[in-house]
Amino acid sequence: MVDAIVDAPYEYEGVLEGTSDRNEHISTSHFYNESILLMRLTMKTYAFIRSNVPKILKYKPHSDQESALPHFSKFLYFLFAPTLIYRNEYPSSTRITNSLTFPFSRTKTIRWNFVKHRLLEIVGVILYYNFLLHRFLLPTYEDFGLRKYSRSELMLSLLENFMIGILFFVLSFFLVLHSIQNLFAELLRFGDRMFYGSWWTCTSHRDYFRIWNIIVYDWSYHYIYKDICYVVKNKNAAMLLILTLSATAHEWILLHMFGFFVPALFVAFFFGSICIAFLELPKKNIVNVLFWYELILGCGCLVSVYALEYFARRNTPPEGLDYLLPRFATCDCIE
Repeated sequence: MVDAIVDAPYEYEGVLEGTSDRNEHISTSHFYNESILLMRLTMKTYAFIRSNVPKILKYKPHSDQESALPHFSKFLYFLFAPTLIYRNEYPSSTRITNSLTFPFSRTKTIRWNFVKHRLLEIVGVILYYNFLLHRFLLPTYEDFGLRKYSRSELMLSLLENFMIGILFFVLSFFLVLHSIQNLFAELLRFGDRMFYGSWWTCTSHRDYFRIWNIIVYDWSYHYIYKDICYVVKNKNAAMLLILTLSATAHEWILLHMFGFFVPALFVAFFFGSICIAFLELPKKNIVNVLFWYELILGCGCLVSVYALEYFARRNTPPEGLDYLLPRFATCDCIE
C-alpha cells in the first residue's frame, strides 16, 4: 500500500523534480521489495529448519531408516510455493475449496488462461493504485513542509482518505493474497488454494486475524504459537507475543523502506491485541458493520500518517534528535 507512495513522482510549485529525486524513489522502492523478500525467505527458512531438525535428531545413522534429510529439490519447490508450511509432499489431486467457494485441484497441466487472468488482475490493480495516488493522495500532502496546513484542512483530508485507505487495503488484499498467490499456485500446480477466509464477514478481531491471511496465520500457529504454549502454558500470552512479532516485522519493513520509524501500524496492532484479549462481541450483523467502520477509520489514519511523515521529512529534513521523533508533528507546518 505504501510502496506506491514512494514510487510516484510529484511536483513542487509546478516544477517537476529532477533525475536524482526519481532515482531516490526507485532506490527506496528497491529497499521495500528487498525487505519483503528477506522476510519471506526468513520465514520459509525457519519453517524448513523447524520441520526437519526433529526428524534429524531422531535419525539413527547405522539403522535401516531412510535419510531424514529431504532432497534439495523439495526445498527449492518450497521456496516458490504459495505456502509457509514446509512439507515433503503437497496436495496433488485433492479438491480444495477456497473462501469464494471456487473448487481447485492440482492439474496435470498449467491452465494458461487462468494464469493470463491473474496477470491481468495484477496489472489492473497496479494501474488503479497509480490512479488513486496521483488523483487523490499525492496532491493532498505533497506540499506538506513547504507551506503550513490548517487543522481543518488536515481533518478534511483525513476524512477524504478514509475511502482511499480502505481501497488500498482491499486492493492490497486482492493483489497479494488472491492474484499473486493463485498465479504461483497455478504455475507450480499447487493444490491447496486456501489463502484466506471470508474475513469481510468477521464480527471479532480474533476471527479476523485468523482468516485474513491464512498463509501467515498457519506459519505463526504451527511454528510459534504451539511452541510458546508448550513452554509457558498460556494461550493469551502466546497470542499477544505473535501479534507483537507481527507488528515488529511490519514496522521493520516500513523502516527499511522509508528510513524513518513512526509506530502507527504498531499502535494499530496493539489495539487489535487488546480487542482480541478482552473484547468479546456477539456474532451479529451490526457488529460486522461496526467492524467495517473501524477498518475504514484505521486504514484512513494509517495512510494519512505515513504520507504526512514521508513528505514532512522529504520537504523539511530533520536534524539531530528530530530523526527519532515524528517529523510531521515537529516541523511546525500545522497552524
